Amino acid sequence: MRFSLEQLKSFVVSAEQGSFSAAARELGRAQSVVSTNIANLEMDLNLQLFDRQGRYPRLTPAGELLLVRARRVLLDSDELMSLADAIEQGIESHLSIYVEHMVMTPYVSHALAQLNAQFPQLSVTLKFADAQHIYQALNQGIGQLALVRQQVLPGPEFMMRNVGSIQLKMVCGVAHPLAELTDLSLSDFESHTQILLSQGDAPSYGQSPLTERIADRVWQCDSLEAAKMLAAANIGWTILPQYMLEKEPQHPSLIALQMDRSDVPWQQPVDLIWLRRQPLGPAAMQLQQIFLQGAAMDE
Repeated sequence: MRFSLEQLKSFVVSAEQGSFSAAARELGRAQSVVSTNIANLEMDLNLQLFDRQGRYPRLTPAGELLLVRARRVLLDSDELMSLADAIEQGIESHLSIYVEHMVMTPYVSHALAQLNAQFPQLSVTLKFADAQHIYQALNQGIGQLALVRQQVLPGPEFMMRNVGSIQLKMVCGVAHPLAELTDLSLSDFESHTQILLSQGDAPSYGQSPLTERIADRVWQCDSLEAAKMLAAANIGWTILPQYMLEKEPQHPSLIALQMDRSDVPWQQPVDLIWLRRQPLGPAAMQLQQIFLQGAAMDE
């Protein structure tokens, strides 16, 4: 078999347009060229693809079966050419992006969706870790970009740019004793179980209300989703990003608690970091620009 992509395209477009003449107009070819392409394809396949007895050609059963595969071959061909063009232009085939757990907001998903639309051939690995492990991974050349809570950088080998901030809230379950209080003080929180985000054994390069112990009794977990579920079960109070509360249903299981503490950074800045010595490819640079456009991380 020596059929060509041009023959397959004539076949597919003719089936979609309903006639050889309409296909010829769509393809910018003479009708005789389209008809010849299809006739030669039928000879190569030893199958009749169209029934030509009526005013307009109609797909035969064999033609209907092969149409789906022909479309797939043409799509694969387009993807092959796109990939070849990307390689020629120096576009990466893969990116590894690190994200600190609490920083995976809906805005990050939207930014990655923009990247996917602009680089459809790009493969991405999204990894979640604490800041210490993220710095180690970038330093070892494992990842290209990372999003972390604003930190004191561990060394001059890293570059950093602020990309927004995340709003934090003290919350508890609707049936928790704190939910009934209106004038809250620090002592109220100290006397009730705190659900604390655990940092594990890794040292922290910055402080956050999420990891600050306030209460005499704490439960620890290493997942914000787990902390949210424990608080919703009225086990204790915790601190969560605002975007997690916005996902609550019409009848929420959590309520936000009000307490003025000027010493707590309720706006948690988020930074994009990368390794100074590692040049970024076109896809990584585009993602960098998307993040630096200044949209709020909570959106």
